[in-house]
Amino acid sequence: MRKHVLAIALLVSGAASAETATTTEQTQAICSGAAALFASGEHDRVYESLLPYWPLPKEEIQNLGYQTKTQIGMVGDRFGQSLGAEHVETVSAGNSLVRHVFLIKHEKHALKFSCVFYKPKDRWLVNTILWDDKPHTLVGIGR
Repeated sequence: MRKHVLAIALLVSGAASAETATTTEQTQAICSGAAALFASGEHDRVYESLLPYWPLPKEEIQNLGYQTKTQIGMVGDRFGQSLGAEHVETVSAGNSLVRHVFLIKHEKHALKFSCVFYKPKDRWLVNTILWDDKPHTLVGIGR
């Protein structure tokens, strides 16, 4: 069986943003909202919800939503109905990097959804959004 995985890892610079996140609690809430949208199948809205915190061109971010929708469309039926998103881990690296990990639960399979935020000075920016079909890596298998 062919596995379809989309891993999106984009590095960003410290460009200005209309909205700001100044605490790690805010970054978790932002990622939680994006994970809930992902779980509900609103893949375009996942990335749109991150626009205020992600200093990339809007068109690039919208393209990520399209790519995600396409990839999930190829394998989504095999996963069964969505059962929601579950926060499973938050990891910090120093004072400038934080990653929030969620399980996107389905009847037959789970996906892993992660948001990485970077704090260059006084506010958090989306640095990386990553999702894949390898939830087993959360328990140390295949890292």
